[in-house]
This record gives sequence, C-alpha cells and structure tokens, in this order.
Amino acid sequence: MQYQEFKEWLENNSNSKHIFLIKWKDYQISKNSKRTGKTKKWDNDKIIRTGEEEWKKIVTNTYQKLKSHLGIPKYNGYQEWIDFIAKNEILESFDNSILEIELE
Repeated sequence: MQYQEFKEWLENNSNSKHIFLIKWKDYQISKNSKRTGKTKKWDNDKIIRTGEEEWKKIVTNTYQKLKSHLGIPKYNGYQEWIDFIAKNEILESFDNSILEIELE
C-alpha cells in the first residue's frame, strides 16, 4: 500500500483525524489565551493548517512503522496491508492512542 492509499484508507475507516483536529484546536485556543506581546495569537486558519501538518506527521509515522513490517508487496499489497491491520488490531490501537493523546 502506498502512503496516499494508506492515508485515505485510515481517514475513511477511522474518526481519529476529526478527534485529533478538535483536540489540536482546543489546545491552540488555550495557548492563544497565553500568547501576548511578541508572541502573536494564531488565527483560525493557522490553527487548522498546523493541525493538518501535525496530523500528516502522525499518519506518516504510522505508515513508516507498518511499512517496515510489511514492505510494499508487488501483488495484493493493498489487501495484505488491510489483513495485517485487522489481524493485529492496528486501527483500534491507533484510535485509542488518538483518544488518549494529551497535547502539551
């Protein structure tokens, strides 16, 4: 499975992106209240943009870990990834990790 396929599959089969972005936005709004003087408050666009960037880092890291175990098989690669993810309950583990994440 290629990275883009994995990202699309993950976002279609999990609500973790939505949960992460809500947590990210709440965290940045909280930080905004402490930003004064030289430290400018972030506008909503910047909060969303940086949240998307952080989400991409999380997905990329997860993809690289899976890729190190599976590689990218020539035949039936997509299905091999799906089977591995299901067998090892990776999606459930990923979702739980996002639910438990605390931004600091």
